[in-house]
Amino acid sequence: MDAIATGGAVLEIACGSGLWTRRLAPRAARYVAVDSSLRMLELNRSRYGGPNVEYVLADAFEWTTTERFDLVFVGFFVSHIPPDLWEIWWRRVATWLTSNGTAFIVDDTEGPGRPYSGDVVEDGPPHAHRRRLSGGREYTIVKVFHAPEELTNRLEDVDWKAAITGSGDHFIFGTARPRPARSNNSS
Repeated sequence: MDAIATGGAVLEIACGSGLWTRRLAPRAARYVAVDSSLRMLELNRSRYGGPNVEYVLADAFEWTTTERFDLVFVGFFVSHIPPDLWEIWWRRVATWLTSNGTAFIVDDTEGPGRPYSGDVVEDGPPHAHRRRLSGGREYTIVKVFHAPEELTNRLEDVDWKAAITGSGDHFIFGTARPRPARSNNSS
């Protein structure tokens, strides 16, 4: 985390309670934290809000901006991208980056005993899982576990150059950048 260049404008997708915000925001000139949960945004703001941090209540799959960022931080969200939105999602992320911008990804890795974030939905697609919360609430969530090489390949399939690695049995992390547009000049 400490090696990530965060001196410019940073966008954090699915900022949650602030696990990553607390580490990244103090070093950013401008920090935009997006989450679909008002409760998480309020918790994050109460813990780590600062004058350089803007909190945005929005669904990351629908939110749009004309602002460009030097870093788009995607912490524990890539695994929640439905397979049918994969290409669309990464095209959108590319529009949020400056010409030299980078996406940094950290997420759960594929491995034995997964998913332990919820039970597989019987007769559902392989990415559907049931998550049970305290108080008896249940939700169906998307959870696609990736191995480092597989995630690198999936990103390269949608024109991103990625360097994803694992930290052992639990996490994957790395950087990705959109490939420059190919020239159709045939001269």
